[in-house]
Amino acid sequence: MNMLTGASGGFCEENLNFLRVFKAVASEGCAAMLQVFKWGCKKSKSKTLEDYLLMVKKMPEKLLKKLFNKTSRDKIRTDPECDSFDISLLLLAIKVACDGVAHKDSDEWHTEDKEKLEYNLTLLKNKRNEVAHNVRPLKKDEMKKNIEELRCLIVQIINLASTRFGISCTEKDKIISELNDSLNRTRDQHLLEAEIVEYRKKIDIEHALYIIKSKGPEELREKYKCLTVINPVSFIDGYDMRVEVDAIYSKIKIIKSGRHSTGDVIEIDDLLLVNDSDACEFPQSKRKMIVIDGCSGAGKTTLTKLLVSEWLKSSLVIKGLLDIDLIFLMECRNAGIEKLSELIEILMPNTSAMTENNIVKCVHNLRLLFIVDGLDELNKASQKLFSEILEISRTGDHTVFCTSRPQKLKDLFKMVPEELGVEHLQITGIPMEQRSDFARKYHDQMILLGKSKQSSEELVEFLEKSPAKLKEFYRFPINLVLLTYLWAEKADVKNIKTTTELYHQIHDMLIQKLLQRLKHLDSTRHIPVTELETKVQEFLFEIFRQALLTLKDDEVILNPKTLEKLRTFASDLALSAREVLSAFLVVKVVWTRSGSEEQISFPHKDMHDFFAANCLYHAISDNEYCKTLMESYLDSSPSKSWWEKLRAPKQSGVIHDVLKVVLQGSVDLNKLAKFQNVFKHLAGLLYAKDDSVKDEECEELVKLFCESGISDRDQWLDLLGTVKWNKRTARYIATNIFDDKLLVKDARIPEYLSLLPYANLKKVMIEIMSDPDDLPDLMKLLTEVAQHNCIVSLYLMHHYRNPEKEKTSDKFLNCLLDDDAQCDVRVVVGNLSGSPIPKLDGFSHVSTAVCDNSHAQALRNLFLSKCVRVKGFHVQPDVMPAAVCSIPCDYFDEVFLFFSHITDEQVEWASNIAKALTCSSGFQSIRFPASELSLNGCIDLINKMVERKVKITGSGILGGGLWIDSPHLSKENRKKLDPALSTLKCRLRRKTITTNWERNDIWTGVVSNTLSMH
Repeated sequence: MNMLTGASGGFCEENLNFLRVFKAVASEGCAAMLQVFKWGCKKSKSKTLEDYLLMVKKMPEKLLKKLFNKTSRDKIRTDPECDSFDISLLLLAIKVACDGVAHKDSDEWHTEDKEKLEYNLTLLKNKRNEVAHNVRPLKKDEMKKNIEELRCLIVQIINLASTRFGISCTEKDKIISELNDSLNRTRDQHLLEAEIVEYRKKIDIEHALYIIKSKGPEELREKYKCLTVINPVSFIDGYDMRVEVDAIYSKIKIIKSGRHSTGDVIEIDDLLLVNDSDACEFPQSKRKMIVIDGCSGAGKTTLTKLLVSEWLKSSLVIKGLLDIDLIFLMECRNAGIEKLSELIEILMPNTSAMTENNIVKCVHNLRLLFIVDGLDELNKASQKLFSEILEISRTGDHTVFCTSRPQKLKDLFKMVPEELGVEHLQITGIPMEQRSDFARKYHDQMILLGKSKQSSEELVEFLEKSPAKLKEFYRFPINLVLLTYLWAEKADVKNIKTTTELYHQIHDMLIQKLLQRLKHLDSTRHIPVTELETKVQEFLFEIFRQALLTLKDDEVILNPKTLEKLRTFASDLALSAREVLSAFLVVKVVWTRSGSEEQISFPHKDMHDFFAANCLYHAISDNEYCKTLMESYLDSSPSKSWWEKLRAPKQSGVIHDVLKVVLQGSVDLNKLAKFQNVFKHLAGLLYAKDDSVKDEECEELVKLFCESGISDRDQWLDLLGTVKWNKRTARYIATNIFDDKLLVKDARIPEYLSLLPYANLKKVMIEIMSDPDDLPDLMKLLTEVAQHNCIVSLYLMHHYRNPEKEKTSDKFLNCLLDDDAQCDVRVVVGNLSGSPIPKLDGFSHVSTAVCDNSHAQALRNLFLSKCVRVKGFHVQPDVMPAAVCSIPCDYFDEVFLFFSHITDEQVEWASNIAKALTCSSGFQSIRFPASELSLNGCIDLINKMVERKVKITGSGILGGGLWIDSPHLSKENRKKLDPALSTLKCRLRRKTITTNWERNDIWTGVVSNTLSMH
């Protein structure tokens, strides 16, 4: 309610007394603060404060954005006179723009000392806040007392400021006299009606903001507590397996996406600052929206819960999160909220009730983070809410963080106002090196809660020994969670190779758990087990049918009508509706205008798709079932004779015929995108259950994938990696994947191995980051590639980065150099033994590790005997300078030299090695990945290379220069290296461990000449 009430003719006198005090602080107090700013800031009258801070004070733009909210930034950008600044903004301006005052973070601003200007300025700001936040009627004596206290403070500030900035007594006295006169008028004269309206409005807004900022976060934290506890698979064993999200969260790989993206990896701590990057697609003034897409089960919702959890803890992990005043979480599947005011009132009911002001306008002045989860699940109500969020974010200091599945992105981008701009990210799952850690954490929590008696270490061992294909399959968190549950149940997990097989085994487990409960339930314990199994299977077919129907209608939450049908169906089968529904569906609590509400849905989007795929599978496998299914869609009610008709002999159906009926007409390509994941599971079911899939069905499946939106190579490879296929289908897929160039990485070896027989390639790049000996299909792949008349580049990066003398790259290279090989190998990176290799003459560039002195001598013989060019060396500590100097530099070609993990004690050795390998053309780059070099160690290294006349000639080109990765080399320390670098005539590039080894940087010239990859 309004804090100042009056009679019908206007305010009472005591209310007017309060307004006089507020006016004195807001007007005369602000004038005093403005005078201090003008005395202390050297900017010209025509220059805005923003320009002054950026151009004269050299303030980083990120810091300016952090210090000044959107409203303040608009003022410092457009008001060079600073007359529109309030006391809070003026105090901040004095701290960052005035000369001769303490640093903005100094204790002098808060340490009590009434002879200090800084402390008195803070007192004035606090006085203003105290008045604005403590609205109450005042007697005349109280009003006068408040104004006199303010007068003393203002006079003290002007006196201290004039002394600090060297202002004459004449000017100072003039200012004090003017302020005194103004204070007297405010105290004694009647307030004009316009003044009353103006200051009453300001007080209402101030008080509302105070309530929201002081009470809102506390209320949100209480509301969000339940969100930080997750149970992604409550449908398996109920709701008592709930764990804190940060207890199991493992690093998830997030990359930049979009048309102009380079695919850079985004660390979780930079997630909210990604739109401050120079590489963004939109100008900084427009970038307010972050959209992160990912497949079902990739961890999108868990990521949003982690954001909320970190905000609740006031964590410093995610940069920029502490700058957020309020977080509003919107779940797109929730159809109970369609206005932003409703969402805010639901999340902060008590705070909202304490102000009669428009709550949306009030929060608009704050820094907000809107977390919008599941844009692919938008309904009519949530779409209205989302549109309002987008609109308010156009002009507010807000960030909109959205998640979605990829299929819906085109529709999303059409909704976004141009003023916002979008930074597009993609969540690809858990990195390979983190997957075991995630499974261990989750299983440890299961043990803690009494859900498993199995060994976490044995689970980790199983995962780490899994083939590369399975390691890729387990990048999705939901798959790892389901696997962990099967492990806890002592299920046979060794033969699970696809998502469909995983879900099928989980599905069988759910059925067995349900049957066990029904066997002991009073209402069903009398039914024979075989009959009970039949009834459960019959009910499942109705679940499958409803899954397909709700998917067609974009229904995430089952509507009451559908639930009633399912309950009736269960009752007709003499089954407990509560038991059978809870076995395959889950209850989720959502916020609505009338309070919290329980809604029933399928357990997970991917499980929803799996159930729908089962419906299609049975429809195309059985003509009678297909006919019954079509009839049930046409009359929208389940046929009572389903189960009898399913006993008819199996015949093949046509997928398109079923879809035409489901989609109620022609197969609209725009509607098929929603079925893309259904088709994946359908393919998995077909090839897992029936090896005799006909050729026309193989072709139709591939056509359906194309029509559902699968177009690029990565999407097809994901399909191959998660679904079983026969050779006929692989042939159809190959026609959609291959042009004349190919890049093969570790995780894609099995997929490409199945496709290569149908490819016509000219250029192949094989980039292996893990240990080649751990990839059982690599030798087969290399042998297959050798049969193509193409140019090949082979990068065995593990051998190059982590060399062992006894583990060389020779056997893998020899696969490409067999007598029958048709390929032409142009680039090899790895650990060559130095032994003679047949057909080596065709090589253009070789990069190899050098392990010890004898290895160096062997390499000398190799290079002398063949016409090859040396592109790079990774020299190990056991190699002496005298050994490497025997390698003939006549064969060097813009060499890259690597020394990894070196310390200050190894600087002398590294510089001597560089000298021994120096040729007339110098080095393209010398790199020190994962070093422990100190600042002094870096300076010593540069000086020693100068003394030994080591040249680094590639500073001006991509990938060239001196690269040092060290935790001790901060941005400030790098500047201290400039004098030494000037003598070396070389630029320093401080990079991470990963980028120090980056293939695209190191061998750019080679790649451009031999294999132009996308």
